[in-house]
Amino acid sequence: MTEDSGADAPAPAGPEVQMPGVESLFLTGTTLKLVGIDDMGDDLLMKYVDAETLLHDVQFRGAISDFHAIKGKLQKADYDPLLIRYNADDRYGDGNNFEVCMLKATADQWASAEEEKLRLETEAEEAAAVAALEAEEAKKVKKKRRPPAPWPGQGSEVEIEEAKARATRDPLVVSISRKRREFGLNYKFSDKDSQELWNSSQMECRPFKDPNFELKRCEHDLG
Repeated sequence: MTEDSGADAPAPAGPEVQMPGVESLFLTGTTLKLVGIDDMGDDLLMKYVDAETLLHDVQFRGAISDFHAIKGKLQKADYDPLLIRYNADDRYGDGNNFEVCMLKATADQWASAEEEKLRLETEAEEAAAVAALEAEEAKKVKKKRRPPAPWPGQGSEVEIEEAKARATRDPLVVSISRKRREFGLNYKFSDKDSQELWNSSQMECRPFKDPNFELKRCEHDLG
């Protein structure tokens, strides 16, 4: 006796059952514009609309209004404004694209379910962003910086010590002053030959040896 291989296969899911107070409708593009829900779609699944707006469409367009079939239920709705939900995947299998809820308890369930869905999506997006950031940081991990090794002396300490520049006297304090009346005077500049300005006693500095001064220093090569 052979077993039926399809006995354990799950049965295909059927259309959903409408919740209490919900009516499935097919709304045309004209109707969407007239009642102000033409912005609904995959990015905006639910929207509240005043019952008066829907009833006014029925009164204005009569039997051709998409809401004409549920006029009585709209008038008996226990809350206002009414919640309309976009039905993109035809969950009831009737070919309609929207559903209107006339019962507040059901509308609250819709709203709660949508808030929970948005919360989970937000958490998933944040988790994905954190994971992507961590992955990016992992790629940018810098190599550990090696600590500086101790200086191994090779006999150049003496040269280094001699190359150091050290002050041999206290810093000089120079004070330059000028009389107040010499500030702001007018000056006239003119050209003059350099030979006329040359004065050997003033412009030339000849080397001479000071017998009172003697200093022996090592040669420094400083840049």
